[in-house]
Amino acid sequence: MNKKTLLTVLSLLIFTFFELMIVILDVGLMAAAFAIPALIGYVLMPQLGDLIYLVFLAIGIAAVAVVFVYRKQSQAYLRKSLGQRSENLIEKLRFSRWFKDISQ
Repeated sequence: MNKKTLLTVLSLLIFTFFELMIVILDVGLMAAAFAIPALIGYVLMPQLGDLIYLVFLAIGIAAVAVVFVYRKQSQAYLRKSLGQRSENLIEKLRFSRWFKDISQ
């Protein structure tokens, strides 16, 4: 494997890692939007009853709907911030001392 192929493979791995991070953060945000209110309701259920649990469960479902509506904006923000980090890391790798002879 020559240096150019190695640089291409490393660049693709970096890009894929950051794209997976965007997906994981996006799905994690939706999961947290549901899980946090549902867990609060579950914890309060013994003290305040089933009605409170159902109210917090409904709040969790509504929160998932809100997060889903604004999903495109959050993905765009993550792509902008993490994409910039990915590009900077790839450029730093490309202009490193080891790959300097093929970058010109």
